[in-house]
Amino acid sequence: MQRGAIVAVLMEVVLDQSFASQQIINRWNYLGSGTPAAVSMSFALTSALGAIFDEVAIPPGYPPTGLMARIAAIQATGVTFNSLTVKDVYSDLDFYSTLFVPNLFGLNADGNSMSPVVAYGFYTNRIRADVRRATKRLVGVTEGKVDSLGVLAGAFTAAISDVAAAMSETLEYVDGGNTLTFIPCVVKKESYPTSIAPDGGQRQAYRYRSEATQFDFIAEGVVWDFYPNVRSQTSRQYGKGR
Repeated sequence: MQRGAIVAVLMEVVLDQSFASQQIINRWNYLGSGTPAAVSMSFALTSALGAIFDEVAIPPGYPPTGLMARIAAIQATGVTFNSLTVKDVYSDLDFYSTLFVPNLFGLNADGNSMSPVVAYGFYTNRIRADVRRATKRLVGVTEGKVDSLGVLAGAFTAAISDVAAAMSETLEYVDGGNTLTFIPCVVKKESYPTSIAPDGGQRQAYRYRSEATQFDFIAEGVVWDFYPNVRSQTSRQYGKGR
């Protein structure tokens, strides 16, 4: 998509985690712009999200202000970060996939871990009438972070707010003097009439098949917030795992 003199690309981020023997998948979209010099847009976004281990930092580790580290801070110690895959949705060449090596685990050890069905919930504002708000469910809730009736403990909301703020940030990566920019966005989905779900209904895709059409249905610059109580994700019941 042409945005003034800058060509924008739609990026998709897929985080693969595991918890209680269940595979946990979460996706985000960003609108990337800028001219890469030495790296791909996908690598630049991966780095900006804090998924590249920094060996020269003191101490070495994943960047503490990155989205990955902020997510790890609220998740139970049993949550394992497996991989992060970032790609330009409409390119066959621009993608980057990295394993979390050394390992990255959840850091929340406050009480027993709840079932993977129980999750922290996030949602975006809605800035276009024709594009629905996005939601996100992150597993790894511990009993120590939840009060009666599933309400998040008041002292814990600052850490949850940090995750929402990180998901709302416009990210940057400087590549050879060029600044690459990534704006969080929500894309409208298309139901493919030829793709039939197991229940006989139409399967909903994560994007439009036509790039030109997709860019007519993107809400960019959304802001994430969190629900004050825990949510549920029935697709993550034991034996289902996503």
